[in-house]
Formats: sequence, C-alpha cells, structure tokens
Amino acid sequence: VTELLIQSGHSRIAHIIGHPSQGVSRLRYQGYLDALRSNQINVPPEYIEQGFFNYKSGLESAEKLLSLANPPTAIFASNDDMAAATLSVANMKGFNVPNDLSIIGFDDTHLATTVWPHLTTVRQPITEMAETAITLLASGQLDDASQLKNAELRNILDFEILQRGSSTARES
Repeated sequence: VTELLIQSGHSRIAHIIGHPSQGVSRLRYQGYLDALRSNQINVPPEYIEQGFFNYKSGLESAEKLLSLANPPTAIFASNDDMAAATLSVANMKGFNVPNDLSIIGFDDTHLATTVWPHLTTVRQPITEMAETAITLLASGQLDDASQLKNAELRNILDFEILQRGSSTARES
C-alpha cells in the first residue's frame, strides 16, 4: 500500500496503526516503514498515529493528522473503518479527497463501497486464508496458540489492491 502511494508521487504519507494487541497491526506498520526506508523517505513521528481498528480511533487519529501545520498528502489506515473515519474528518476539514489527500484502507469491507468516494483498499483472500488455517490445524502444523510449529512453513496467498476514488496520483 505504501509503495503504491510512493509510486503515485506521495512522500508525506501518514499511517494509522491498528490495535496494538494484534499481530497484523505490527505487520502492516512494518510494511509501511519498510517501504519508506527503501525509498529513502523520512516522515515526522507525528505522521504515525495509534488506532484500534474502530471508527472512533480513526476519527481521533485523522483529526490529529489533518490538523498538523504540514499535513500528509496520503494516509494509510490499517483497516477500512479507520480509513472511512479519515475520509469523514477530511471532508469536515475541507480536504478534497483524492485531490488534496489520498486515503487507503485495508480489508475491503462493505464500508469501503458505502462511503464516498469509495475507498481504495486491500482485499485479502479470506476464504483461502480460512481453508489454509483449517488444513494446517488438521495436519497438526499449527499449535494451540495458532503458531506454526515449523517456522519454515509459510503459505503466501495473493492479495489485491482495489484502486477506487479515495486515492490518486500526486501532481509533481
């Protein structure tokens, strides 16, 4: 997601992290940092906000980000609820989405196409993920804590970035 924003011309990219107790939050945040690092982009610490995978935390985080003296031109929210909240705050503050601000969410929930403009988001192969987890559990390759017993065993499933109206290329 962050690479897409960078390739679209953004360098002032903020991130709203998901709930701190969930591993996916850490992974999405690490992906954000890795993309910035590999493109030699430094962002100020105030461009990173802690969310909790809910609309309210998205509102609070977006309010802080969009009130900065030098606000981001793009925000990657760790899920669609927080991205939708960001869209709401952007509209209340007079930002034109996607011309002034690109917003990208994650999960491709129903909400992603309920708001306007529709959210650019990541669709995960939920059915295939569930089937893979069941297969791993049934084969004894996962322990009770949902940890792989064999660290080398990895299943990589394709995801899809659905580009919709909430993000656009940045004019140079």
